[in-house]
Amino acid sequence: LACYLTGYVNSQTLQISAYNGAIFETYIISEIIKSYTNNGKDPRMRLYYYRDTNQKEIDLLVFYDNKVYPVEIKKSANPGRVALKNFDVVNKFGVEVGNGIVLCMMENIMSIDENNYYINLGKTQGLLPKTEIIPGEEIKMGSNIKVYISKVDINSKGALILLSRKHFGFIKRLF
Repeated sequence: LACYLTGYVNSQTLQISAYNGAIFETYIISEIIKSYTNNGKDPRMRLYYYRDTNQKEIDLLVFYDNKVYPVEIKKSANPGRVALKNFDVVNKFGVEVGNGIVLCMMENIMSIDENNYYINLGKTQGLLPKTEIIPGEEIKMGSNIKVYISKVDINSKGALILLSRKHFGFIKRLF
């Protein structure tokens, strides 16, 4: 609908438009809202957009199980650390902060920061905290690895899929 209303008649026009990132972000958010609604949960009680007077913005704040999870949505395949630049503002909310996630179009594993990785899961992204890799293991960026899905907090487009390489379920399946 947004493409039609803006006059984009085909996907090529949208891809080169100045609004392609905003439309991508809107699509992802609408899918997350639909997921909550379809699962009988009120998204208005759990999902928020954040912007403060200093123009710091976070695309989505997910409140779940007394924690807040910051989510940034980028059309880019390689958003880099700049995508995390405003995640620190959630520390002032007075609730426990869960791992942040960047939903993007990346194809390979990439380190976000010293604690987290971007992981491509086909049409979505997952988060593999470095605390969830096997001690002493080094993961090469761009490599393919096996992981265990340890937690799924949102059931749409991978808003928060936590992965592990040392979870009991992962180790059990190896043997």
